[in-house]
Amino acid sequence: GFGVLFVMFGLGYSILSWTRGDILKLSPDAQSIGVCEPFKEINLHLHDEIGVLADSLQHMEKHLRTDGLTQLLNRDSFISQIDFKRRRATDQTAQQFTLLHTDLAHFNTINDTYGHAAGDKVLNEVVKRIRSTIYKEEAAAGFGGEELVVYVRDAQADTVTAGGCKKKAEKRADVRGE
Repeated sequence: GFGVLFVMFGLGYSILSWTRGDILKLSPDAQSIGVCEPFKEINLHLHDEIGVLADSLQHMEKHLRTDGLTQLLNRDSFISQIDFKRRRATDQTAQQFTLLHTDLAHFNTINDTYGHAAGDKVLNEVVKRIRSTIYKEEAAAGFGGEELVVYVRDAQADTVTAGGCKKKAEKRADVRGE
């Protein structure tokens, strides 16, 4: 009787410790959602309840931080990402950057003339082109309606012009073989 009870207690404690370890791995990832740290992969590839919880957190984070149509960061998430970069920067790690803002002029005319499905296609094509020119460390966001904002690293405001951005995009496309 006592030996069986001892074995059951030991087995229960082992299972509890194992589960606790997985939960402890998941906790920092869940906390990062609340403080708007940049996206990071939740590295729990389990097929149990904790794995389902990890997948749900990842899914929730994506929907919380991105636009459903374009998959761009939303306004709040973009601002939080910039603020996170600012808080993490030191004198040694600080980088110059530029925020580019564009408003797709007369975009409502496309929606009104050709329908919202056509407008969605145009918007997604613009987003696709922006994404093809930015690096992983950079970000683009929908800022409301037809406004888009792009964070470009290592750029100085006084050197960024429409022509300069076009040349930079073409250079990046050439480097990537596009």
